[in-house]
Amino acid sequence: MNPLGVNPVRFRRLKRTVAIGDAAIFGWLGFLGGYMSLKDGDSFGWIAIGVGIAVLTLPFTAFFRAHLDILASRRGFPALAILPNLLVILMFGSTASTFLKDPFLAYNDSDSLAAIVFGGAAMVAVAALIANVVAYFMDLRSGSSQVA
Repeated sequence: MNPLGVNPVRFRRLKRTVAIGDAAIFGWLGFLGGYMSLKDGDSFGWIAIGVGIAVLTLPFTAFFRAHLDILASRRGFPALAILPNLLVILMFGSTASTFLKDPFLAYNDSDSLAAIVFGGAAMVAVAALIANVVAYFMDLRSGSSQVA
């Protein structure tokens, strides 16, 4: 038991890839979504950029690491890591495909930028999903998924 009264972390690699992958996805959305809002003249973009900065710094805070340690000590943590990634891919991929079906996409700068933002977020989510699955199998192979 550690000072928080939590069992030892089971999935060490998966814990790391989840934190990095989620920060990459939502940092991408925060920065480019904020830029997209600022380009359209909406001052909400500054808030989105601030959220993007906060999301990128979140995995390095002690509170977030403690929370992730609590989650990673549970047996169902791989499902908590992989299933939301699939939902994020479905959500952002379907939104990007809606913009990509527009026949006048090349003429509309806002739709082009939205397709880039959501398509890029879907691609980052696919990369995070692949990294999470690889980390999960590496944890299984090394035995770090077992409680010591």
